[in-house]
Order: sequence, then structure tokens, then C-alpha cells
Amino acid sequence: PTPPDEWTLVHGARVDSRPNSVSVSHYTSGAGQHLPERARGQIEAGAKCEQHSLGCGRHAWIVKPAGKSRGRGIQVMRDIDEILKITTTECCRWICQKYIEQPQLIHGYKFDIRQWVLVSSWRPLKAYIWRQPYLRFAGKRYDGTLSDLSEFQHLTNNSIIYKMDGFSEKNQDLQTEGYMWFLQQYEDWLHQVYCPRDSHSTPWLSPPPYTLDAFGLRWEDV
Repeated sequence: PTPPDEWTLVHGARVDSRPNSVSVSHYTSGAGQHLPERARGQIEAGAKCEQHSLGCGRHAWIVKPAGKSRGRGIQVMRDIDEILKITTTECCRWICQKYIEQPQLIHGYKFDIRQWVLVSSWRPLKAYIWRQPYLRFAGKRYDGTLSDLSEFQHLTNNSIIYKMDGFSEKNQDLQTEGYMWFLQQYEDWLHQVYCPRDSHSTPWLSPPPYTLDAFGLRWEDV
């Protein structure tokens, strides 16, 4: 999960620490007019833009064709007219969902967690979860301004990222090739970034299973 942010500003304005109950004359001053003017601006902006209240500031949406796989056809869009145009002219069904504009980043890169689940029975429900999920990274550092909607920055699917120049080279930020991490690398990163203690006891941290021996397998069995 994304760690909570510590906010010092509220939408770019100073937080007024004065009591909530003040005299009417207070609102005739310049400081007192700030909130009414801001509220008026929000109402006017909402009247001009249908998607004004739907975003976190950048109004970004991710649009996916429902019948495709491997990241094909996925786009990040910010204009409602553009979204309606592509989803009504193409001959397929679409999924449109709000884009997470403030994702957790590792060394500046977006990522997802690929978790394998095997459902062997619906009634009763019985499922097996693979204990070695892995992380897949985007190919470019994330820019929160969303001025660049490149698929290499916003999508983490390897079927897309492998087309990027330099994919086969070692990424120095992530210290990996192929833009993927083992679960153990993620756990180690979380510990380094978020653990506040000076001394550590981490028996639960272990090196990544780089070989078949880590899983009790032999090449002859694969």
C-alpha cells in the first residue's frame, strides 16, 4: 500500500489556525475573502469541465480494450472527449477506470505485483497462492505531472516494455535486468525505506531464489 503523505499545504493555501467561529466583519478582510473566492472558482471550474471533480488534479484515466491481453491497446488519457471518441468508434468493449496518479514508486519507477493463484474448486472455494510473486517495472521514471503519456512510463507489462530501447541492458537505478524483481528484493527495499529503527533483527528477510535449488527442484525435473 502507498504510505500516507504528510501534508503541509491544503491545495496550495496556508491552513488557517484561527477559531472556526469569528465575527462577520472577519470575512470582509482580504484574508476572509480567500475561501469564498476559492469556492466560487471551484464552482465555475466545475461548470466548465464535466470531469472536474473526478480527478486528483490531472484527470487521468486508463482505458483498456476488454478483449485483449499483454497490454495491447491500453492508453492513459486525460480528456473526456478523447475517451468517448475512442470507446465509441472502436468495435469492442472497453474498460475505463480512474488512474492512480500518486502510486508507490521504487527508485522513481511504477511497478505492479504479479501474483499467481490457482482455483481448484468453486464449491467449496479452494485456492492455492504461489508464494513467489514478482514485481514488474515500467521502463521509464514516473512523472507526476502526466505531461508524458508514454506507455513505457505508465505500463508495467513486459510485453510492452521489451520493445523499449535498452530493455536488455542492466537498469542502474533498480540494479536488475529485464525490469523485474523477486519478492525478496521488494521486502528488502520496504525494510530499508520504511523501517525507522537504527538496529535491526530481520530473520524474515532472505535472498532471492535465483536457482532451482531454492525450490527443491532439479533441471531434470523441469
